Amino acid sequence: SRLRGEPRDNMEMIQEVILNTLLPERTKQIAMAWSILRDSHQAEDVYQETLIKVFQNESLFEGPRHLVDWSWKVLGTAVNPDFRTTGLSGNCVP
Repeated sequence: SRLRGEPRDNMEMIQEVILNTLLPERTKQIAMAWSILRDSHQAEDVYQETLIKVFQNESLFEGPRHLVDWSWKVLGTAVNPDFRTTGLSGNCVP
């Protein structure tokens, strides 16, 4: 743990930016996971797993919109493996 006034490392700053970017999506993402899983604990677990994958792939993101979109795709695939081909609408994506 760092002391007050001690500079943060780059990884900690990146994680903070990621969390601040995704925070407005949190309630919507957990609600989407719950609507499929019908279990609040599993929905929260899937959301946390999504954050881990986002942190592991932070170098891929070209900006906040890309980060948010990617997190939705990861979450959707986690709760429904067919999500990759159907998207949020449930219709087949060409």
